[in-house]
Amino acid sequence: MHPHPSSVVKSNYYARVDQDLCSGCGVCLERCQMEAVYLDDDWASVDLKRCVGCGLCVSTCPAKAMSLRAKPRPEHYVPPLKPIDTYIRIAKERGKDIGTNPKYQIPKTK
Repeated sequence: MHPHPSSVVKSNYYARVDQDLCSGCGVCLERCQMEAVYLDDDWASVDLKRCVGCGLCVSTCPAKAMSLRAKPRPEHYVPPLKPIDTYIRIAKERGKDIGTNPKYQIPKTK
């Protein structure tokens, strides 16, 4: 329902169409849950604001015209090494003072 799903989903990929291989069959349109793929003239095209890089269109394209491409490095997302790092980031984004609060401290490993 979001108008630009790619802005709220973390993914390092986006779908791309090789127009020389695309037959315009529409299988990728049916498969795309984000409604990011549409027919433009006689072949499929991808709306990058809607594409979340899931690869569902790639796995079902009978002509092998769809592929996933890596996003440019500035947009490249590197997930945190530890889950606690995610919670600390979220707390900071919400304006929580995590300074000495033991609730937000990373536990020591032995």
